[in-house]
Amino acid sequence: QPLSAWMRWLLLALVGISCAFSMPVRVGIIGTGWGVNVQVPQFRSVGLEITAIHSRSLARAQAIAKEHGIPHAFDSVDELVSCDAVDLVCVSTPTHERKNAVLKAIAAGRHVLAEKPMAVSFEDAMEMLEAARAAPPDRLHLLDFELRCVPALRQAQSFIDNGDIGQVQFVSFSCLANFGFLKDGATFGHWNSRECGGGVFSAVGTHYVDCCRYLLSQEVGKVSAVELPLNLAMPDADGKPNAVTADGYVSAQLLMTDGTPVHISISGRAPGAGMYENRMVLVGSGGTLMFDFFHTELKAWLAGADSNGEPTMTMGPEEGDAWSKVGTPQLGRAILLALTGESDQQEPAPLVKESLGMFHDGAQVQKVTDAVHKSAAEHGAWQVLEY
Repeated sequence: QPLSAWMRWLLLALVGISCAFSMPVRVGIIGTGWGVNVQVPQFRSVGLEITAIHSRSLARAQAIAKEHGIPHAFDSVDELVSCDAVDLVCVSTPTHERKNAVLKAIAAGRHVLAEKPMAVSFEDAMEMLEAARAAPPDRLHLLDFELRCVPALRQAQSFIDNGDIGQVQFVSFSCLANFGFLKDGATFGHWNSRECGGGVFSAVGTHYVDCCRYLLSQEVGKVSAVELPLNLAMPDADGKPNAVTADGYVSAQLLMTDGTPVHISISGRAPGAGMYENRMVLVGSGGTLMFDFFHTELKAWLAGADSNGEPTMTMGPEEGDAWSKVGTPQLGRAILLALTGESDQQEPAPLVKESLGMFHDGAQVQKVTDAVHKSAAEHGAWQVLEY
């Protein structure tokens, strides 16, 4: 028998709901470094669809699109953010080019994932945050703080929140490595320029600061820092020497708003050592957490456990580092869950609400970054952050 009118309406509604939830999240990427080398393969691996790529050179954009099977190639940011085949814009440009691209993506009504650091200054970060706040409330505006999505670090947060290591007494981050923009044979680029938002603190320290904010549920209250460029000058592509104005080494002492001390030490140049060390140690009154960022491994000595020096619990190591190999696909899963309600694996709802870094988080980390640079310029003078 023919379907009644209300039955036809119900069937169409159910089909529409099903289609809405099965629609892919289509991603356009501005930037051909991290965006192509990491986000394209890792986001695809968890179900995001890469539909557009931007480069300042149209020929390069087209070559990348052909190589990676991306339908649309652009040399215009305006054209990419206006493309009907794009839902989410990943802004993985050099830092000094980030604000303009982000503002255009927000104005076009797209969801946005911005690389860190958010901007070259707190003022620029706040301009981006205000634009996001003025956008429709169903738009996502995210910072690429993918460490929040790493399962081992989420487990660490659970240990802290549950009191499994007692009261947190101090946190230490240490990185000793040869960064690509500082190693022998490297040429001068935006990472070597403070004016362009470069330096090792912007590259790695921003992740550490957000990691502390996430794990401890505290803001940074005070900062004292020392910085050195390590390389005083570097040649450009034509061999002409350029003065290095960004930090190659930083030692920063932070006090969280509850008084917890945090020490950050980063050296981006260690000749002969390769990628030597990148880890966090978090000491509590009754236990200790150690996390290896290179191998995505958590070791926990929990309160009340008789471990004879051995970890009470170990999580990892994983096949790769916490940023590109583990954090980025997990971030992709979280984005997919946030925008569609679906994921390629079971994830609890708090992953969306608690694990994603928003523009607000990016702005707060930028405030700390500016304070680190200001303190270093004033020979380590303490900088008090107001909220």
